Amino acid sequence: MKKKWNFLFFYTWWLIILIGKLIIEKPLILIFSKIPFLDRRWKKVKKYYEKQMYDIDNGFDLRFAFRFMVFSTTLILTILVLLVNYFLNFDVKKYLRIYFWSVIAFSILINYLFLYYNNKYKKYFLMLEKEKSTTRNCLITISFHLGVLVLCILSIIFTVGFNI
Repeated sequence: MKKKWNFLFFYTWWLIILIGKLIIEKPLILIFSKIPFLDRRWKKVKKYYEKQMYDIDNGFDLRFAFRFMVFSTTLILTILVLLVNYFLNFDVKKYLRIYFWSVIAFSILINYLFLYYNNKYKKYFLMLEKEKSTTRNCLITISFHLGVLVLCILSIIFTVGFNI
């Protein structure tokens, strides 16, 4: 389970970097290259920017990927809680705050134990960076996150509805 979760985490991080470079960085560099003083400034700060964004220890994209994994875990746990409540006929409205905070706490705990505890993610990152990043791996990661989102929406619709 840890290996698969780190696989998803690595490719989530990789996709966030890829999307950031394509959607944000390339257009900004194009604009910067047209204005001389911005172009010179960009050349000076580029290495600091890359360290802040792509650093494997505490980069912005790594933190964003971790939060995205927490979000997906929260959706998975929400699906489980909704299905258990539906089949056991518990009153969701009565305990909504408890469910909400417990799901968030467990999702953070799961991700911490699977990814950050003893820097496990770094070991998997080094292993996965050696492999060739394929389109298939990216599609698996995108499908996982979208599938979790769709299942969560369907679970809400079929168990409690949106009129809580």
